[in-house]
Amino acid sequence: MRQVWRWSWAPLLAAGALMLAFAGPFWAAGDGGKDKEFDKAMAASLKEVINHGARLFNKQGDAYGCYRVYDGGLRALRPQLAQYPDLQKTIDDALAAAENLAGPAERGFALNKALHALHRRFAPAKDKKVEIKDKEPDKDKKDKDNKDKDKDKDKKGKDKIAKDKEEKLPPGAGRVSGKVTFSDGVPAPSGYLTLVADNQAKYSAYIHADGAFSFKTPIPKGNYIVTIEPALKDDPLAVKNVPIPALYREALTSPLRQEIRAGSNVIEIRLSEPGKKG
Repeated sequence: MRQVWRWSWAPLLAAGALMLAFAGPFWAAGDGGKDKEFDKAMAASLKEVINHGARLFNKQGDAYGCYRVYDGGLRALRPQLAQYPDLQKTIDDALAAAENLAGPAERGFALNKALHALHRRFAPAKDKKVEIKDKEPDKDKKDKDNKDKDKDKDKKGKDKIAKDKEEKLPPGAGRVSGKVTFSDGVPAPSGYLTLVADNQAKYSAYIHADGAFSFKTPIPKGNYIVTIEPALKDDPLAVKNVPIPALYREALTSPLRQEIRAGSNVIEIRLSEPGKKG
């Protein structure tokens, strides 16, 4: 669950994944051979960006990192599509729409749709996702009702197994949640809390407007440096009038330390008054 994409160089790496595909000679539209190579490189790069963002979101619970990968990838891709003004418009519309959404998860989903649309444009037919519409066989209503009941029982059983599995922690890991406040008890504004391990592994969680946070996946036990970063400037859920002191934003300057133990961890993080050093 490394949240390495929470940092400022994340969009640059996402952009690099796309730019590498065009490191060769200039791709001239109209050349059949080069057009095919262009399409192949574009499809491969788009697939990598989509999958990397999905891994961050699904396996690491890093919605913000996923959003930044998708945003950086689309912005790096746009200049390469001068011969496709319709696709450039697709990118522009998706970026504009994402900025009007509240949180990073919603923004990531919006950009994911645009990336898939672009991938379908360049991918060979065999690599495109084919949507199959299920058709209900013509049977009497009683048989259908019985099948529906069986499916419902099966689903409930699977949901219970999934819940039981989720509650079991890996050896040496802990569930982490808590609250971030200033020394006077006022909740910290919306933003991101990051735990930085000795080996530089990073784990991030969103801080809600009331100061509460909760990591979606288990955290390995150990000692961590804690950093606090403000939310996106245009995040409508962020509290705009309470700045986070600058020293908490970087691992090199943050005075916050936290031990994570195996099992349940409910921690309270106290910050100095806004503008003060401690």
